[in-house]
Parts: sequence; structure tokens; C-alpha cells
Amino acid sequence: MTRRKRHGQTGRSATVVVVTASALILLAACSSTAASSASTPTRPATTARLEILAPRQGQVVGPQPTLRLKLSGARLATAAVSGTNVPADEGFVHVYVDDKLVSVLYSLTQKLPTLDAGAHTVRVDFVALDHAPFANKVTDSTRFSVKP
Repeated sequence: MTRRKRHGQTGRSATVVVVTASALILLAACSSTAASSASTPTRPATTARLEILAPRQGQVVGPQPTLRLKLSGARLATAAVSGTNVPADEGFVHVYVDDKLVSVLYSLTQKLPTLDAGAHTVRVDFVALDHAPFANKVTDSTRFSVKP
């Protein structure tokens, strides 16, 4: 019984591996984040400034404190919009208590929800008319306590 020698099998396998690897590298290069981010619209920047006036840092308050804010360089909106033409001088204030969204403000003064006794943090973010943040985030926070 004679055995035939197989020539070229190793060469074909190596060629398949090289072609497959080249295709994967080419595919990865074509789908890079630089190419996909070119179509992503950039967020507008704003000159707005937002400051919490009350409750003050370290203040001890009752169970339903009043939040008072100062907004400069922009104004509060009364209606949301969608699309890419978002003005940089108009928006909303999102209010978070202990990292939980509790309100979207249409004025600069509002009662916070009833809070349990103890330490709490309130954070406010000035966001664009589409409720997404500006390129430069506009935020303020303060830590206060609710008396027992």
C-alpha cells in the first residue's frame, strides 16, 4: 500500500488565516469610533450659571424645605423641543435629591418633597430644551440636614 504525500495543505491553511485576519483588520478600521462619531451632533455650550441659594450648605431645615436658585446667563423654558437646533441660553433645571430625580423646574423657587430626618444632598442641573446636558455641564449641589 502506498501513501500519497499531500503537498500544499499547510500553504492553503496559512493563506486562509492570513486572508481572514486581513479582512478582520479592514473591518475594524472601517468601523472605528472616529468614523461613527463624525455623524454624532455636538452638544451646544452655554454661558449659564446656576447657584443654590437655599437650603445652604450645612443648614438644618424642616421636612419639606424650599429650594431657591439663582440662574444667570440664561432663562428657564416653558416647553421642551427636539431636534438639533438647541439654543444655549434657554433650558430647564433638573432637581435631584440624594441622586434621585424629583422635579423639573419651571421657576427658581419650589418646595422639595417631604424628606426623612437626617443628611441629604440636593443637586440641580441646568439642561437644554431637549433635556440633555449642555457640552459644559451646569450644576450645583449642597448638603443639608432635616431635623428630627
